[in-house]
Amino acid sequence: MDVLLIGRDHRTVETARKACAGLPQLPRLQVRSIDEATQYLFPDSGASEPHLPALIVMDLSGSGTDEAELLARTKADPRLGIVPFVVISASPDTGDLRRSYLAGANSYVVRPGSDQEMEVTLRHLFRYWLDVNEPPPAAVGCALRSRRGMHGCPPA
Repeated sequence: MDVLLIGRDHRTVETARKACAGLPQLPRLQVRSIDEATQYLFPDSGASEPHLPALIVMDLSGSGTDEAELLARTKADPRLGIVPFVVISASPDTGDLRRSYLAGANSYVVRPGSDQEMEVTLRHLFRYWLDVNEPPPAAVGCALRSRRGMHGCPPA
């Protein structure tokens, strides 16, 4: 299963990789910039099917305008809208928090102070969304339920 990490901060990427390594089921971490993530989720018409990650984690940077637009577009899409979308920010800014939730974020996490705390936070986040949370009954949900040995999904 794929986890899409949107953001290019080297420390966040390395911390996310370490957090994934500590999981029972190792997800494929797809790291993309905001522009690459847009292309990954919404490929040019006719190019290919859009990817359907099990989880999207976006590291806010800068003004957040492009990030908020991608979040809103993803949540408005009938196929991608069911994918859990988590926003990570260095700031507990109520404006970013409000914009993120209004755009459809499933969770907003304020980055802890140290890399070690961030690794623990990401590991908990990944475990929750990939192992504990019961996904919706759609393609991504079926993929996750099949991994857990559950039935009731249409054949691929």
